[in-house]
Amino acid sequence: MIKLHGEEVQVFQYPDAAAMETEAARVFRDGSSVGTTKPHWIGTPHFYRQGRLLVLYFSDEKKVIQALEGVLGRQFAGQ
Repeated sequence: MIKLHGEEVQVFQYPDAAAMETEAARVFRDGSSVGTTKPHWIGTPHFYRQGRLLVLYFSDEKKVIQALEGVLGRQFAGQ
């Protein structure tokens, strides 16, 4: 967990990009489910990925989304 502009962002680091991509492939495009699990998110889910990192942010704070997109690119799943 890291803080970005006062907001909590979850960062998961995998041993390699292939392992991260395997996990990312389990996330539904709209972010509603991960594999067979349908979590009750605490806010709007936004999923990002790059290299060995999978990043999850649960809110709509524009400064945070812009910062994440600036570093990680556009979200691959979520709303």
